[in-house]
Amino acid sequence: MSRADDSLFEFYGVVEVVAGRPIIGEVVGRRGAVIGKAQNEETGAWSYSVSMLESRESWSLRENEIVSTGLHMTRQDFYDGSS
Repeated sequence: MSRADDSLFEFYGVVEVVAGRPIIGEVVGRRGAVIGKAQNEETGAWSYSVSMLESRESWSLRENEIVSTGLHMTRQDFYDGSS
């Protein structure tokens, strides 16, 4: 069983999208924040839900498609507490 702390990126960490699959081409070079993460039980590979800072669109990205910027945001930057 894997632990969540095995992932390279933390929740609300700001990342930059780097080259990867052709389908992510429109967001390469953009920054976003990690708002979700999941690990494939069979392969152990991590994927991340990244909310793009400019558009607030969420993209599902692989671990090798993002790099850390060293910046962090907070949950409150994305969720205002209303339901």
